[in-house]
Amino acid sequence: MKTIEKEIHAFIKKKKEERKELLEQSIKLNEQIRNATSKEEFEKAKERVRQVNSEINKITFIIDNVQKQLKNVDAIKENIKNLETICSDMLSSIFSLLNK
Repeated sequence: MKTIEKEIHAFIKKKKEERKELLEQSIKLNEQIRNATSKEEFEKAKERVRQVNSEINKITFIIDNVQKQLKNVDAIKENIKNLETICSDMLSSIFSLLNK
């Protein structure tokens, strides 16, 4: 695997770890909401949950798009490989005809 692909996979792994940490944080914040003793405490925790969930959504969006682009790169590589094979076969056929 080429360096850029390794970097992309490392990036995806890092983003997934960030998302996991945010999910854990969201769970703790939801517990704080349930255990809130004042309206102010409740509202603060509720707002923080919104912020964390927004970050989770952004990270998920980024991961999905990067993975789609990586699949596109793989498809392009496969097409190039197929074209190289076709060209090689065509050249072999041409040389074969010329040598008759």
